[in-house]
Amino acid sequence: MPSKRIASGILVIIILLGFAIGGYGVYQYVDAELKLRDNEAEKLIDSGQKVEVNNFNEGYELFKATVERDELREQRADALPFMGVGMAVVAVGWLGYELIPVLRKNRQSESTENLP
Repeated sequence: MPSKRIASGILVIIILLGFAIGGYGVYQYVDAELKLRDNEAEKLIDSGQKVEVNNFNEGYELFKATVERDELREQRADALPFMGVGMAVVAVGWLGYELIPVLRKNRQSESTENLP
C-alpha cells in the first residue's frame, strides 16, 4: 500500500533526524570536553592553586584562557538539550514505526467485522 510506505518513510526520516540531532549534541559535548582538558584556566581552577601574574602578557593569556573556558563550558551545557531532543525524536519516530502495523491490523479487523 503506498500510504503505508509513505508513512513508514516519513517515520524513518524522523528517526534519522533524531539521530542527527543527538549526534550533533554528542559532537558538541565531546568537542567542548576535550578542549576543556587542554585549557590552562581549567587546569588551574581544578588544581586550586593560587596564581601569581608577573607581567601583562601572562595575565592576558590567563584572561583569554578563562574566557575560552567559559565559552567551552557554555557549549558543553548547550549540547545537553540537543542530545535529549534527539533521543525524544528517535523515540517518537520509533513508536510511530511500531504502531503502524498495529493500527493497520485494527483497522482491517474493524472493517471485516462491519461486513454482513
